[in-house]
Amino acid sequence: MLEVCKTRRLLPLLVSAFFAALPLLVNGSAVASENVTTNVTVEPSLTVTIPSTPITLNLNPASTTSGNNNITITVGTNNATGYKTVMTSRSGGTDLVDATDTSLVIPTLDTGTSYASLSAFPANHWGYKQDSGNYKPFETDTTILENSSYANVDTTTLNFATKIDYLQEAGAYSTTLVFDTVVNPTTDYMQQFTLDQCRTLA
Repeated sequence: MLEVCKTRRLLPLLVSAFFAALPLLVNGSAVASENVTTNVTVEPSLTVTIPSTPITLNLNPASTTSGNNNITITVGTNNATGYKTVMTSRSGGTDLVDATDTSLVIPTLDTGTSYASLSAFPANHWGYKQDSGNYKPFETDTTILENSSYANVDTTTLNFATKIDYLQEAGAYSTTLVFDTVVNPTTDYMQQFTLDQCRTLA
């Protein structure tokens, strides 16, 4: 959008009426002024990066009794009140369930427990740790990232681990993790509303 404003040529005419002795100077002093408005629109944005590759562990009680793997999640937003990322499971449960026999499971670590290393895990359990924290049980609706303001790039790494022995029956155990990221709402106070806005809300 361009807004152009040109000044009127009144000053040269008035001046020439009173200072006729300087007609060339006055007649050559026309002035034009233009205003240009620059508009920049910044769209709201929320960007979440989560690997789509499955977390795969191949375990064998005779050789490889434990394993772990990482995923890294990044979030960026220009929302002034920030965002929240919540981890849950599609089934709503906390167990790894066998693909052919749903009665066979690998349960998550016991509630309230924490382990500094995978070697300290109890056998036939799974869990995770976040960044440099301890391994802990998987729980649904767990907040793993959040920010109360703008976030250029927030990053966290989740390490998922499982440990087994001969008491765990052979099978293909899995669960589907879901990561939901939503921006935080902007708080509107009544003092911020105009009279017309209040009338529309009535």
